[in-house]
Amino acid sequence: MTTTTMNFYRSAAQEYAADKDTPDPRLFAFLKRCRAAGKILELGTGGGVEAAAILGSGFDLDATDGSSELAAIASQRLGQPVQTMQREITQISGSGIAQENSRKMRFRVTSLHCRFGVRFRRQSRD
Repeated sequence: MTTTTMNFYRSAAQEYAADKDTPDPRLFAFLKRCRAAGKILELGTGGGVEAAAILGSGFDLDATDGSSELAAIASQRLGQPVQTMQREITQISGSGIAQENSRKMRFRVTSLHCRFGVRFRRQSRD
């Protein structure tokens, strides 16, 4: 995230989060394609509107955002922690390892939801 973008979210996180209270309708079509009660990694949680819908639909959610201010707002909305990731994710492998620049994060996930249009679903053998 650029400094300009981070400064915007620092100064306007409350207004940004309050500006949206209805999930994107495309989210529900995505959720129908996911394994029932599966685990979803959401990148770019923002204020947590879509994350709340994901949880409300019975999924296990790992939510992340690049802004610590928005992560705090989403955490409060969801009643669970939202991780702050401020680096660009460069690779996500089917084995459950996300490469975030030089730091590797391990996760167990069957679906990925990214508010910026990237959606990934892999079949799980579990």
